[in-house]
Amino acid sequence: MAFSVLGLVLVLVNIAVGGLLLWLSAKIMKVKSDWTTPYMIALIVGVVGYVLGFIPMGGILAFVVSIPLGIWLVKTKYKLEWGKAILVWLIWFVLGLIVGMIIAAIVAAVFVGSMVASGASLLG
Repeated sequence: MAFSVLGLVLVLVNIAVGGLLLWLSAKIMKVKSDWTTPYMIALIVGVVGYVLGFIPMGGILAFVVSIPLGIWLVKTKYKLEWGKAILVWLIWFVLGLIVGMIIAAIVAAVFVGSMVASGASLLG
């Protein structure tokens, strides 16, 4: 992966949204959380994933490394047992998937809508 401004912006947005979703996950599991802890965890996981993305096969490596890293950070920063830390991480992960799908659907709808509005053919 080559460096790009768009890639950096997407990582920053991902960190911001990820921090909010982790805060929400902690609240769902009734874990006391301030505003800084989830953003710090999301920042660390996001930066590690971004840096690993620069090496060959880095996307897969970033995904594989981010799972145990995220769980460990949730466990240590929130001072939780392994089971509860895994549940908080799992809720964070699922919420991230849901938000990602919603954002993808919105982007796709805007794209298709702009294509239709401009009179372009979607089939070629």
